[in-house]
This record gives sequence, structure tokens and C-alpha cells, in this order.
Amino acid sequence: MNNISYLLALESRGIKMGLNRTKKLLNSCKNPEKNLKCIQIAGTNGKGSVASMLSHTLKGLGLKVGLYTSPHLVNVNERIRINGHPIKNKDLEDLIKKHRKKIELNEASFFEAITLIAFSYFKLNNTDIAILETGLGGRYDSVTACSPELVVFTPISMDHKEILGDTIEKIAIEKSGIIKFQTPIFSSKQRNTVQDILIKKSKDNDCYISFCNYDDDIKLKYLKGKHQNENAQLVYDVLSFLYNNKKNIILKELEKTKWPGRYQVIKKNPYIIFDVGHNEDGINVFLNQYEKESIKGKKYIIIVLQNRKSIINQVKRIEKLFDFIICSETENKYSMDSKVLSNNFLKSKSKVIKNVENAIQTINEKLDLNDSLVIIGSHYLGNSIQRVYKKSFDSL
Repeated sequence: MNNISYLLALESRGIKMGLNRTKKLLNSCKNPEKNLKCIQIAGTNGKGSVASMLSHTLKGLGLKVGLYTSPHLVNVNERIRINGHPIKNKDLEDLIKKHRKKIELNEASFFEAITLIAFSYFKLNNTDIAILETGLGGRYDSVTACSPELVVFTPISMDHKEILGDTIEKIAIEKSGIIKFQTPIFSSKQRNTVQDILIKKSKDNDCYISFCNYDDDIKLKYLKGKHQNENAQLVYDVLSFLYNNKKNIILKELEKTKWPGRYQVIKKNPYIIFDVGHNEDGINVFLNQYEKESIKGKKYIIIVLQNRKSIINQVKRIEKLFDFIICSETENKYSMDSKVLSNNFLKSKSKVIKNVENAIQTINEKLDLNDSLVIIGSHYLGNSIQRVYKKSFDSL
């Protein structure tokens, strides 16, 4: 088994919450996270988009920028980037080989191991700053072993209830765990209960805290939707705080950010869109934007979800907006059974095509130039999108 295959095989160990094992692993590998200048991002939706915006804009300011995000769309290399370019296979192989014994000794999970690899890669390459997306929650997430210059919160909502808690308050407390003593905090606008939790945590840790007021009109060239504009305004607040004398350059670079799988237009005629929105809020903001489109022909949607995800409050809206609903599955072992998914929708409007590539090919053959196809619901759609449409997600 080569080293990359070994790393991917660690996913079978599942999620291991808790920071102690991560800290022990990092310590045994000479603490690559130490003195790593970084920004940590937590939240429910929008973390990846905000991370990409920060990375792209800081690169435009002339910095060497590390970017660590999850999950990936096709290749695990996508998770670790410098100036938008994914880590090369050789560099990834070398770092896994270097730390493999320690990974085994500490019985590390996949996410703990790849977080170690990211820290090591950024340290080895002397990045000026690294943008680090929290994987799950915050308090016990491996990324929280870092010492950030500041922390950023995207909107916090209900997701991963089985791990983080069954109320918005419990989830917010878990995510607020990334806050560290006297570390500035920048946040999207939050619901009142979440905002109160973040404010209390900031006072307990003597932190400056700022909530985005969305005063700036930022026109993004490639990312669509009100939610992306709000993400951009949050990023503008963060970078204006760090580089107050470079606001014009910040704005210019920010507007050019690309991030695959976020209302990504695969084809214009017919109009085919790929989106990784995978929970109720994610699909809600997608639909908010899609409703503005002027589609003259038929509207198709292929939807997949992971187990335990619920979009019950969006079902009627999807049924009203689309002419045909196709429920499908990805190759991922946690993909929701397509028949179970189809039970959410009216039988007269929905159809099951179990294999998602078959679903895409079947609908592609039906599409006229004025029709539209939406493919939505999971990052794990990336492989199928790449194979069917020959799209690469490597360069940003």
C-alpha cells in the first residue's frame, strides 16, 4: 500500500473527537503548528468559500498563502494548497512517509493525520500565513491545536446534531471552542442565541469581537448568491482589519475569487449547475439564487444526500421549482439510500436512479438547449462531475 492509499485508509477509523490525541501526535512530530501564522475559520455553511476568498485575496497582496479545507471533491490533494495549487503527490507521499510511524503509534484518525500533514507542509514551505478551515465543530477539532492570529465564524446553524448536539445553543458552544485568549474574532451576522454565546465567550477570553454589518457592496465575478456576497463582506472586514492601508487591492482581488462546487456553472446551454449544498441551510441559499434564474425550458434536479441529513423544510419548495426530481446516490458509503430520499417527494414528481452517473447521463440525453439541470447535495458528487463533464477542480 503506498502512502497516499494508507492515508485514505485511515478514514475507516472514523471520527475521533478530542484534542489530546492531536496534540500528542503533533508533539511527537516536533510541533509543526508552532509559530505558524494562521487564521482559523469555523461555522456551519460557507467556511470553504470564506477560506478560499481569504486565500485568494492574500495571495493578491503578494503573500505566500497556505489553504487547508475539507472535504475534497476528487483528490485528497485539494485539501492542502499553497497559493491555490494543491500539494503534489510526491510532497504528500514524502510527508506521510516521514510521519507514518508516529501516526500509527498515536492511532490517529484520517483527519488528525491530514491536519498534521497540512501543518508540516506549510511549515516546510515557509508560508506567510495559512487559512485553516475547522473540520467539525471547533472545541475538539484537530485544527484547533493551532494558535491563530484571529478567528472567523461563518453562519452557525443546525448540522451534525448526532455529534455536536441537538440544539443550536449546544452547537454554537462547540464551535465557539476555537476562541483563544485575546484573539480577535470576526463573525457573520448570527441568530441572537448564537451571537450571545460568541459575545460571552469573547468576554471570558478578553477578545475583540466584530459582527459583519454588510455595509459594503462587493460584486463577485464568479461566485453567485446573496450568501456569497455576505461571505465576501466578512472577508473584507477581516482583511481591512489586518491590512487597513490596502483596502482597494483587497476589494479588487476579493472580487476575482473562484471556489468549485458553489453554484458552479458546468455548461450554459443547456444550463447545468453543480452545488455541494448538503444541508437545509445550504440548499436554501442555493434555491434563493436559482429562483432568480430565467429558465425557459424544463427544470431538472438530481439530488443526493448523506445519511442523517434532512431537508424536510425545503421539499415543497423543490417540488414547486423543478419539473423533475431525480433521487440518487454517490459511491460514498454514507450516501443516503435513494429510495429513502425519494420518500420525501411526491411520487408524481420524483424518480429514483440509484447510480448518480447514470442519472446524469440519462438526464443529459433529455436536455434541450433551454432546459436546466441542477446536481446538488454532496461534495462526493465531485468524482462523477469530473468523469461526466471532464472538469478539473485542481487550480483555483
